[in-house]
Amino acid sequence: SFTTVDRSGSVNWINPSKVQAQDDDYANTSIVLGGGSGNHAMPTSTNFTFAKGNLDLYGDLEEVDSSYTNLISGATAGGGGEATDTFGYTTAGGTKYGMGKDNKQGSIFTLSQDGEIIKISAYAKLGGGAKAPKVAKAVIYSVTGGMPDTLMNISDEVTLTNTLQWWDFSFTPTFVLPAGDYWIGLIHATKVDIYGDAGGTNQRARNSDTYSDGPETTFSSPTTDDVELSIYTTYNYTTGSPESYDLDTEIEWKPSETLSSMDNLNWSYVNSTAINFYIFNWGTSNYEDFTTSTSPLALGGNYNSSDNRVKVKFNGTDTSAFTVDINQLQINYSTPILPSQSHWIRLTDFNFAIPAGATIDGIVVEIDRYSPQTGQDSIRDDSIRLRNATGQVGAEKATATWWGTVDNDAYDSYGGASDLWGKPTGWTVLEINDASFGVDLAVKNDGVSNIAYIDEVRITVYYTEALTQDTGIVRPDGDITAQWESLGGSNHYDLINEVILDLNDHIYTSSIAASNIIDNFDMSYLDISIGVVTQIQIKVYGKEIDIDSEINVYCGTWLGAQQLEMAGPGLYTYTWTGLSASQTDLTNMQVKFESVAPQVPTGLSLIGQFIAIEGTSNKFSYNWVDIESTLNNYQTGQ
Repeated sequence: SFTTVDRSGSVNWINPSKVQAQDDDYANTSIVLGGGSGNHAMPTSTNFTFAKGNLDLYGDLEEVDSSYTNLISGATAGGGGEATDTFGYTTAGGTKYGMGKDNKQGSIFTLSQDGEIIKISAYAKLGGGAKAPKVAKAVIYSVTGGMPDTLMNISDEVTLTNTLQWWDFSFTPTFVLPAGDYWIGLIHATKVDIYGDAGGTNQRARNSDTYSDGPETTFSSPTTDDVELSIYTTYNYTTGSPESYDLDTEIEWKPSETLSSMDNLNWSYVNSTAINFYIFNWGTSNYEDFTTSTSPLALGGNYNSSDNRVKVKFNGTDTSAFTVDINQLQINYSTPILPSQSHWIRLTDFNFAIPAGATIDGIVVEIDRYSPQTGQDSIRDDSIRLRNATGQVGAEKATATWWGTVDNDAYDSYGGASDLWGKPTGWTVLEINDASFGVDLAVKNDGVSNIAYIDEVRITVYYTEALTQDTGIVRPDGDITAQWESLGGSNHYDLINEVILDLNDHIYTSSIAASNIIDNFDMSYLDISIGVVTQIQIKVYGKEIDIDSEINVYCGTWLGAQQLEMAGPGLYTYTWTGLSASQTDLTNMQVKFESVAPQVPTGLSLIGQFIAIEGTSNKFSYNWVDIESTLNNYQTGQ
């Protein structure tokens, strides 16, 4: 099977299924170089620092279009003095309204005049079974159409306990809100009970909101009811008319990428009053006034720091509230020319059926591929990795070799018959046979814009099957040397090749001879295919009395004689182990019996061979001349 996997901004493959057969029907991807000029970096909402005023709405700052980031001025008290007041429900309610972790709840109240928000107080405690972190923050949202809408600010964090009391949530720094309706409440990371009483229609609103990533910018999908929570806001206000409304914000940001150059700073804004725009000079450590200057400003000198930070400031004042709408605020920069990457093309489920117990020796991946750009190399490997059920494993096999520019149906090969691709634990049969086994491929462009084509990908797995042990029987089927005596037939091998034992058919020797006596046999054929003979065991039925005889086996080489040592009639076994004999060795196998000539006392000669007559007693016949000569020699002391 096949699929493509995104590699963060990489280029996808078209028709990835085409890699399943070598039929000149291709999977392909068109990739161009990345990097160069034309990159942008804009400040985020966290890059704004306000001495006066606030961020009303964060919008797109990349292009001059209809999307704005809105700054609002803040009221500065005049000479009439300041007073403190509250808005909200300051009575300790009698009913518990509990919610679990990662939720927020609050009620809507009216701020009757512009005010500098100091803190929010809530009559609350930890809920039953609350778990760490036992923390919460107060939040304020604007209200539109009777429902909470846009986040205005977030308080400092407070750790709660099981004590029911008024808990204070301070705002650092304080901020100014114009008169109007506001939703005030708590967002908490654990179970919290807030108390309250019956309230106005849809006065309470609540929803789920993950504490760890901060309250949502826009209040989504609120659930409402008629509850007035015991929560209120403390604020300062001027007793006379405000002297002014002011805005003073500083914005500092930088690109996050590796740069080859800082190019330009672009800006565009509109406002309803006199606003000054400044750019920080890092060489003089002072702001310079660019209010009447035209965008863009060339960077690369003192207007960006050594680590590529840029800092600007907006400020202004008026007798009534005003806004500044920033349409564009961006750094243009260039990055080094980098190779453009393709998606992964992931190939799995090769339907391997390697027998259980086999040893995996090596893996080969072959790819029929090319890139058509002529006159300049451009496409080469970015990554080639094997994978199993856990993901990519083993060594990277990508090479720096340029892909060929001719479609010649040839395969480029990776790995080998004894190459396990650097997998420390080797490969198991279960891994290879599993549908998740396969290969991930990706390419890159290091030259000019080009297309990479793949016609087929195939995998070959080399393995050694597990050895099995078997036995076989071979019997004598030919005489090589027949010096022993026989009883019952002319061919010695017939006399000892018996499935059913016949004591009247056998070979024998007395070894009364001047030299060793040998009977040597060819053995019958046994097919062991590509197996190896590791042990040979000979079974002999016989007896031996005062005779020095031995048995030896030839199987590629003589394996070493063993003494017969047959004390009485019976079946005796002789074994040779630790062998590594082939089919040829076994086909040419021989078994040899050798009886050694006895030692003769000094001065005596052998009588000669005798013929034993089998019966109820041991009787032998000799040539009389030999006996007489021996006796005479013995009598004369010769």
